[in-house]
Amino acid sequence: QYKHEGVKYPCNQCDYKATTQGNLNRHMEAKDTGLGYQCSKCDYKATLKAHLNYHVANQHNGVRYPCNQCDYKATMEHHLKRHQQSKHSNHDLTNNHKN
Repeated sequence: QYKHEGVKYPCNQCDYKATTQGNLNRHMEAKDTGLGYQCSKCDYKATLKAHLNYHVANQHNGVRYPCNQCDYKATMEHHLKRHQQSKHSNHDLTNNHKN
């Protein structure tokens, strides 16, 4: 029942595929009731407010986390941490972003 096992639960009204029955149920409820969270900066619409917040931070808020060891810049702090762990794992990762 997990995405790593390749099990999908397809929506019969759109191309959405859930990794769990619960996620499909939430998706269907949001479609049926018209619930959703519209991005004020583009046409993106999320069924969960957390997804909209992630979208706005990642797509519209711009670069806020530059790497202090190279020219990489991230829009999300966890993307910077992932970059630093994969590219600079032998270096000191403290002071990992400048504001």
